[in-house]
Amino acid sequence: MQNPFSINPLIIEGIEISLWGSFILKTAGKVIRKTQSLQGEGSEVIEHRVNGYREIDPDIIGLDRLIEDIILEELENTRTWCIIQSEEAGRIEIGSSEKNDLTPLYFFCDPIDGSSLYRRQIPAFWYTAFSIWLNPQTPITAVVANLVTGQIEFSDGNKAFSCHYKNGKFSGLKPLRARDNTPVSLKEAYVATYLMKPAVLFSSLHLFGPLLKNAKFILPNGGPSGFSDLARGSIDLYLAWKESATEIFTGLPIALAAGMKIRPLDGKPLQFQDDLKAEYSLAAAACDELLEVALSLIKTHH
Repeated sequence: MQNPFSINPLIIEGIEISLWGSFILKTAGKVIRKTQSLQGEGSEVIEHRVNGYREIDPDIIGLDRLIEDIILEELENTRTWCIIQSEEAGRIEIGSSEKNDLTPLYFFCDPIDGSSLYRRQIPAFWYTAFSIWLNPQTPITAVVANLVTGQIEFSDGNKAFSCHYKNGKFSGLKPLRARDNTPVSLKEAYVATYLMKPAVLFSSLHLFGPLLKNAKFILPNGGPSGFSDLARGSIDLYLAWKESATEIFTGLPIALAAGMKIRPLDGKPLQFQDDLKAEYSLAAAACDELLEVALSLIKTHH
């Protein structure tokens, strides 16, 4: 496996983090510091997406581009051959291989998830998320970082953790695994699915309406944080509906490493498609029983 250039491993409260895990944590820390220092700057729209990519979210704000540039510059400094899917830059490739036995790593990036909220300075659901995969089926590491609070969830190989970043330091490292009292009934379950944009709201209510009606609580957010919230135990069920690769493959490794159960809604194995316009729909739960209840309700009503 290729190693990041000039990266020393982090040791957080006695636990040594891998080189790539250290890379994503240090980069996430840099993004948190930069965002918090801006004090609301970068909320202006500087560009619009075209050609059918993310049509429900066409605006690119200054912070989107600034954070993406920081992340991609850090990645380029590793001198690693990578195929990248990033929300603003699209699909790009950096580095190259002069050795025939090397293959590229895959890098997925959502520089700031919550751009619409940042644009109006609503200080909630602002995240940065990115992941590194050995190939499109094998994650190496991933991070979802709350840009407001400094709360971080990350995966390092087959382990998942939460920690906190403040004043240049990582602290409060905790392993993430499914809790023993995970509800198996929707009536006791906290459910997350993205509902903030009208186009998504009405289609999601049509698809998930009976399920949402029976849940105890609905968190109307998704994307990478849907997986990290699930891994941390803040929610019990996450429903992703027609999400892009940058929304799915950024946070997914954290849920997998924490032992969460994942199932695509079409019943087929989850397969990465090297296409910016590809969409993914899946359910993720903290236990098999709750996942089966959710999938059964969705199937019964459609």
